Amino acid sequence: MPTIDFNRPEQELRAFDGAFYDRLHAASPMLAWAVANIINIELDTQTPCDSEDAWAALHTLPTRQVARRLGIPLQVIRKVPVGHLGSLSLTQDLAMLKRVLLQKPKCGRFLRHCREINLGVVRAMYLIECDDAALWRWLGELDSTTVDAVTDHLIVIDKVLRQTGRRWQAGMVRSETSLARTYERLLAIHFPEPPFTDEPHCIEAIRSGSELARWGLQQRNCVGSYINACMAGDKIAYRMLTPAPGTLLISLEEAGKPWLVDARAHANGEPSIEQISVLTAWCDRNGINTNGWLMEGAR
Repeated sequence: MPTIDFNRPEQELRAFDGAFYDRLHAASPMLAWAVANIINIELDTQTPCDSEDAWAALHTLPTRQVARRLGIPLQVIRKVPVGHLGSLSLTQDLAMLKRVLLQKPKCGRFLRHCREINLGVVRAMYLIECDDAALWRWLGELDSTTVDAVTDHLIVIDKVLRQTGRRWQAGMVRSETSLARTYERLLAIHFPEPPFTDEPHCIEAIRSGSELARWGLQQRNCVGSYINACMAGDKIAYRMLTPAPGTLLISLEEAGKPWLVDARAHANGEPSIEQISVLTAWCDRNGINTNGWLMEGAR
């Protein structure tokens, strides 16, 4: 088991009741962490209480009862890999796990039968109205960066389905290919023609919803979430092909000079020096302001 860096709430819990903490940690390091952060993940109590009150109310209960009070059964929380303890969004993710278990029975049953629970999958379950096990199995096989990128596209699909009075169908999405196909079918729309000149085989505009979906999946980023802004002509997404693949987002929302909102390499990485040189030269030729991005975004 990897070494766990305890944050302040865990240190407080150990100081307040070391035996209680040790008992929880022996059952599940994730449970010990969750109870230490119990106020933030919405412990079911009638009245708000501080951490010491919560711990004092729980420390005499059997471990399974502690987990039950938390709203996440012990057999479920044990399935969350200890590696997730390093996640900056862990408190929010555990709150989402609790809500999925309480509010989405089919998803909850799926999680109870999983060998391991990917909190990225739980986040997707919470954010979209789908209970297709085929989708969750595929999502659970992906790495965390890919899960986040795919979830952004699933949210867009879910929004379109709800706006048009349709529902998720079994098997609608169970692979990257079917995701792109579904996205393309639902968003078979073209964006307004951009006012800037493409640099063929170097920097090219993304001109449709399906192109935006495919590029976002290839690059493992969230550019697909900008589809509404691209449809409205407020923003324009560009693919960079050389010197290395990347994504640019240009804003036309404010009066005056258009400006570069963001530029990313693959998987939301920072652009290389060579990429920055190419994109700034292209922006200069097209009258696109890069000053704000260079000061705040480029590192």
